[in-house]
Amino acid sequence: MQEQGTGAKFAMSSGNRGPKMRLEVRVIGPLTVRRAGVALSTGPPKQRALLALLLLYRRQTLSREQIVDELWGSGPPPSAIANLRSYLTNVRRLLAPEGRISCRAGRYQLLLDRTHFDIDIDLDRLTELADQRGSVGEVDALGTASTPALVLCRDEPLEDVPAGRLLGAARDRLLGQQLAVVENLFAARLAAG
Repeated sequence: MQEQGTGAKFAMSSGNRGPKMRLEVRVIGPLTVRRAGVALSTGPPKQRALLALLLLYRRQTLSREQIVDELWGSGPPPSAIANLRSYLTNVRRLLAPEGRISCRAGRYQLLLDRTHFDIDIDLDRLTELADQRGSVGEVDALGTASTPALVLCRDEPLEDVPAGRLLGAARDRLLGQQLAVVENLFAARLAAG
C-alpha cells in the first residue's frame, strides 16, 4: 500500500518490541502518526496542534499558559484546562510506549528515549548534507539524495494543523529549511555541471 504524504518524520521503535511496534510521526504535509504502517487517529484540530507543538518543541518545556495561548489564543473558554488535560491524555496514549509527556509545575515536555529510536528529522539530515556540498564526491552523494529531498520539500509543514504563534514559528523554520535544501541541491547540480 502506498503511503500518503511524505515529509519530515520521527521514526521511533522500541528496542525490544521489534518492527511490529514501530511508530512514525510525519510533520511535513498533514500531521500523520502510524504504528506498524497503520495510520492512527490524531484527533480533533486542537489535539493535533498540541501533538505538533510537543513534537516540534520537544527539547524544551512549555508552560500550561503557552499551550493554552497556542490552542485558544487570547480568549480561551472556561473549559480550556479540562480540554487540555483530555488532549494530553489522548496524546500520551497515542505515543506510548515510545514517547511520554512529563508535567512538572505546570510545564510540559515530550520525552523521547533516544536509545530506543531515531528522532532525527529527515529534513535536518538533508539540510546538513546539502550544506556540506563542495567536492565532486559530496555533490555526487547529494545527487543521490536529490529525489527524496525534493519530494520532502514539496509539501508545506503541518498543512492540516491550526497554528498559533509557536507553531507558526516552527512552520516558518521548517519552510526555511526546505527552501535551503532546494537551493543547495540546485547549486550542487550547477557546480557539478
